[in-house]
Amino acid sequence: MTKEATKRRIDSLRAKLRAAALTATVVLGMNAKAQQKVDRQDPKQNDTEMIAPAPQNGLEVVPEERPSIRAAAAASATGVNTLGSLVNLKNFTWDVEMANGISGCETSDKIANHAVKVKCNTDNQHCYRGVLTILEEAGIHIDNPGLSAYMAIPKLRKMPEFKEIKCDYSALPHLPEGTVVVQDHGKNGEAKHGHIFVISEENGKKVQRCGQRDQWQLPKNNNRRTKRRMEHYGSLHVFVPTDCLIDQETFAKLYEMGCINPELVSMLTEKVDKLEEVENGLTTNAQNTLQITPQMIEQKMQRQQ
Repeated sequence: MTKEATKRRIDSLRAKLRAAALTATVVLGMNAKAQQKVDRQDPKQNDTEMIAPAPQNGLEVVPEERPSIRAAAAASATGVNTLGSLVNLKNFTWDVEMANGISGCETSDKIANHAVKVKCNTDNQHCYRGVLTILEEAGIHIDNPGLSAYMAIPKLRKMPEFKEIKCDYSALPHLPEGTVVVQDHGKNGEAKHGHIFVISEENGKKVQRCGQRDQWQLPKNNNRRTKRRMEHYGSLHVFVPTDCLIDQETFAKLYEMGCINPELVSMLTEKVDKLEEVENGLTTNAQNTLQITPQMIEQKMQRQQ
């Protein structure tokens, strides 16, 4: 890479980082404004606490030192703001607002496209076979899947292509296409095989696909009749493709809740700091300087153990 090309690359990355930081600043500005109000009312404010700078161009400015905003901006600028960066999700429930913060990706688009094409579940009684075929067509194979839909739960949980999130039925229409949803088998022999499907979108409406000819509505429990029907099933399990992106507001919230891999945050800081080295000619490959992979995070964790 020539010196001019490197400079153009650095300028582009810096512009993305500034834009990402500004977006996160504006989105979360109301929180900063509320905090400033509290600070003004508290005469015992800690002298070491940073006071937010004055508004610029009518926008509320959040202190640069706020780690969640810096992490969100850096993650967005370097392209690692994905579900794969999340940890400690076992007890975290995604509401509708947080679910809206997840956007699709290449993997989810591929699964969703095949979900519309596959028509092997002609009798509407073999949802698992339909979903397995959809995933196979998308290049995702499940070893020894078993015969019942609920058996996919432990299989999908171990697959690197998916990240399991906890949510209720109200969040399903707000998740990206290509998400795989499994309803566990019920108690006392009810819905003994469970149910599985892929979220798809047709005519602007989210539907479920499992290889059947016609589209089905997403399951919901928002009234007495549908809630009673859902009670035949067990727990709800949702698997979103790992490389789906998280918007900056949601990423910042997850950071504050301790759901972002700390090793990733540490590496983000290191990578962004190295921009200066690239610009000064100490490093010539900007792309490699900013690239972060799961393998790099794993290797760093192993060195610290």
